Amino acid sequence: KVNEALKTFASLYAKKIDIAATIDFFGLRPYLFTTMHNLSGGWRQRVSLALAVLHDPSIIFLDEPTTGLDPAARQDVWKLIESLKAKGKTIVLTTHYMEEAERLCDRIAMFKQGEIAYIDHPAKLLQQFSAHPYLKIRCASLLKDWLIPMKDITHIHEMPHGEWHLEGNDLPAITLEILQRCAKEGIKVDHLEFVTGRLDDLFTHLVNQEESSTMLGGR
Repeated sequence: KVNEALKTFASLYAKKIDIAATIDFFGLRPYLFTTMHNLSGGWRQRVSLALAVLHDPSIIFLDEPTTGLDPAARQDVWKLIESLKAKGKTIVLTTHYMEEAERLCDRIAMFKQGEIAYIDHPAKLLQQFSAHPYLKIRCASLLKDWLIPMKDITHIHEMPHGEWHLEGNDLPAITLEILQRCAKEGIKVDHLEFVTGRLDDLFTHLVNQEESSTMLGGR
C-alpha cells in the first residue's frame, strides 16, 4: 500500500522524515491505503516521485519520468517537477520528449553516440537551429527521383508515411517547383509546412547528419 511504501522508504534514512508533508505535497492522502498495483500509471509515478524526494535531497535524478503516461498524467508530473524546481532542487532529467525538455529544463544536453553534441539553454539551442529551417511536405506520390535534380535542395530526409523534410537555399522556390509539378500531374499534397525551430527538429537534424544516403552535396 502507498502508506506502507512511504514508511518503508522513510525507515532507510537516519534523518527524521516528515512523511505527512510529502503526502500533502504530492496529494497522496486519498490513496494511502491503495495497493501500488491498483494505482493508475500517473498516480504510480506520483508515488515514485514522492519516494524519491522523501528524504529532501538537494539533487534529484529522474530517468524518463513520464514515459508511458497519458497526456493528462504527464501534465500532472510536469507540474510536480516544476514545484520541486521552485523549492530550489537541482533536477537531472533524461527524456525523449523534446517538449518536456523545453518546458522543464534550464539547460539541455543532446547526446550523439555517447557524447554531448549540443548543450545550452533551450532558447539558445533553438537559435542555433534557426540556421537549418526546412520544408515539411507529406505527399505519398512524391519520389526522391523528383527531388535530387532540384538545384536548390541541399538535404533530403525521407520520413515515414510519405513525409519528406527538405533543406535548401531557397525554400519558397523549392515549394513552388514541387507544387507546380504536383498540380501538373494531378498529385495531392496532404500537408505543407515551413519549420523554423523546435527542439525535436534539432534532434532530428542531429540524427540525420549521419545518414549520408539522404544527403546531397556538403556543408
